[in-house]
Amino acid sequence: MSDMAADAFLRMKKVGLKPTSHSYTALIHAYSVSGWHEKAYASFEEMRKEGVKPSVETYTSLLDAFRRSGDVEKLMEIWKLMLREKIRGTRVTYNTLLDGFAKQGHYMEARDAVSEFGKMGLEPTVMTYNMLMNAYARGGQDSKLPQLLKEMAALNLKPDSITYSTMIYAFVRVRDFKRAFFYHKMMVKSGQVPDPRSYEKLRAILEDKAKTKNKKDKTAILGIINSKFGRVEAKPRGKKDEFWKYKRNRTSYKPH
Repeated sequence: MSDMAADAFLRMKKVGLKPTSHSYTALIHAYSVSGWHEKAYASFEEMRKEGVKPSVETYTSLLDAFRRSGDVEKLMEIWKLMLREKIRGTRVTYNTLLDGFAKQGHYMEARDAVSEFGKMGLEPTVMTYNMLMNAYARGGQDSKLPQLLKEMAALNLKPDSITYSTMIYAFVRVRDFKRAFFYHKMMVKSGQVPDPRSYEKLRAILEDKAKTKNKKDKTAILGIINSKFGRVEAKPRGKKDEFWKYKRNRTSYKPH
């Protein structure tokens, strides 16, 4: 795709046609989705040297290039340039920026981005908080996740399966099984279907980290993972969910 876009761009210049903001943006987008972030940035610099003003779509495509590459410094640089140039981003622009910070665990930058959303009149959504939770989880701030859930409730935002899966994954990763089971229980009560991809990650973590002394922990979590909708089949004696089997041997978790 990027080769075809670059070829078309060069042919256009050879016949004397002056590239527009739209044509530069199309080229940057093609480089972005192909993983060629350096070429995307080089095209952006060329665009500015030629006196062609980047549009919000141009900046969004450029942010996406560095979101994909995981280059947080470049994301910050482009974002600051947008602010200096007074480019008003769209929700797609800010979600791209937020996701870039989140995937690298830069939770403070992610929180700043959400604050910037508000200044632009863009209210946070469930997707916004899902990405923010991902940022905190990857940044080792799993203890802050319950507070983010409270913020969602205050804004009348209903957590979805991704919200709960992110929390469960984060707590299992740090071996906080009580909280993982607690939020699994909340997920089931709310009628949410677990995210299969997240549960596959949980399986991988347990297979790698679970020791003999934590065999019960592993059995309980795998019972959740292997079930179709986050529940295990009912047994002649006992509760429907392995969570309850686990709970009898431990004190219940209550969020602070």
